[in-house]
Amino acid sequence: MSIRRDLFRPLDACLLGPVAYRYEIAAGLRVLRDGSRVIYEPELIVYHHATSDLSEYNLAVARVVNHNQTYVLLKHLNLARRATFLLYTLTVGDRGTMGTARALFGARPGDTFSLARANLGSTLAGAHTFWRARRRAALRPQFMPPTGELR
Repeated sequence: MSIRRDLFRPLDACLLGPVAYRYEIAAGLRVLRDGSRVIYEPELIVYHHATSDLSEYNLAVARVVNHNQTYVLLKHLNLARRATFLLYTLTVGDRGTMGTARALFGARPGDTFSLARANLGSTLAGAHTFWRARRRAALRPQFMPPTGELR
């Protein structure tokens, strides 16, 4: 991912982790919200290799990734899409997040209770961070930049 220098802004303080996983999603959605273009390159291929190693470090990375993804999407989606995203993610899950239905009925080989707990807990933590940031912004609106919503 590349961003023009004049569009680059510092990282959101609510993103967790030393690498700020999912920053690219936040940057792209912010650029769209501000009225600039995002160019999609269909020929580009990126390989993300999922690990089957469920060490404490990898569970911590999964928590950070799911927290940041949840926070970023809730920050940039409108109310109806927020509700849809949370309902789907918590019940079904997505490629990187195990929802309750998959945890109970359709776990893949290698999925464990600790992974399900890490996924669901971090999704809820990301939602909590979003609501806490919104509450803080409502209390001090003069210090927060405007936040538009994507339709």
